[in-house]
Amino acid sequence: MRYWAIYDVKDKDKQQPHKEGCFEVSESEAHYWNDKNYGIYFTPNSFNGARKEENLRKINFYFCDIDGGDKEEQMQRIRNTITPSVIVESKNGYHCYWKAKDATVEGFKEVERGIVKKLGADEHAVDLPRILRAPNFYHCKNPDDKFLVRVISKTDREFSEDFMLFHFKLPPEPRFVYNYEPRDTDYMLNPDNWEKVFKLSQIQEGSRNSLLKDQVYKAYMSGIRGTQLRDLSLALNSRISRPLPTREVLEMMRRLR
Repeated sequence: MRYWAIYDVKDKDKQQPHKEGCFEVSESEAHYWNDKNYGIYFTPNSFNGARKEENLRKINFYFCDIDGGDKEEQMQRIRNTITPSVIVESKNGYHCYWKAKDATVEGFKEVERGIVKKLGADEHAVDLPRILRAPNFYHCKNPDDKFLVRVISKTDREFSEDFMLFHFKLPPEPRFVYNYEPRDTDYMLNPDNWEKVFKLSQIQEGSRNSLLKDQVYKAYMSGIRGTQLRDLSLALNSRISRPLPTREVLEMMRRLR
């Protein structure tokens, strides 16, 4: 298992870190840094060298980080789905792991989106190189009230990709194509008209991808193409309340071709 350390203490005015940033440590070093109030993390998946998607060696687990609501309510959500291979209790919630059998990169990403939707998990803790708090080390954000991260449930059960895709199948994306009067492309490209044409204030958390995609498609069908469409799509994304990652916007454009 590979470990990383990140300084945990929230109030850095009270205690300054010995070392900044996120850095890889050995298991023995992990205990040393944890004693100095560094959170200790691990990556569920295996990599050759740097922890990057292009260096992925094997997908070991599907996973999620549940920290919204109280713990009793979080656990009820977990009980209402297929039992994870491993459940880890952290200070504010639970991390669930489903041992993967023959997982693919594309399948993993789709399953992760379904897990987030079904369990109300953290939508940012879904990437292949993600690090999560390692069991048997302390959560140290409040040095006066440390919490030992621990495994509370563990089985050897493995889950095939087909099974996970079926169980965590995403519901159909909502379609939200706004009615609008046909406009020439100059009108649509003018930022002063974007709220009227694209209704950006109505694109909210939960359906951002599908709703923004409708608006990009609207521009595409109006004859906006190439770099103009790319620049417009990225600019529209920057105007919504919580912008999507740039790669998602570029991917939705790619699929229009």
